[in-house]
Amino acid sequence: MPYTVEITTPSMQIDGEEHASRMYQLPEPFSTVAEAKEAAVDHIKGLGLDPAGVLYNVFDREGFTVASSLEKLAEAG
Repeated sequence: MPYTVEITTPSMQIDGEEHASRMYQLPEPFSTVAEAKEAAVDHIKGLGLDPAGVLYNVFDREGFTVASSLEKLAEAG
């Protein structure tokens, strides 16, 4: 079953100017939830942002959320 990853970055200020949060999908589908989660974490590391402020969701082909970084935030906090 193919899985897709959606990334949401926080809003931020750059040079005193407010920039809205962004939401986008990684371009490739993944074969397993584990592969999708690993790709999300690797992608977030490359953004240069605080990883705690960037969310990811993994969706199955029917659009249901099957994994999310919100799970980790809820456990931690």
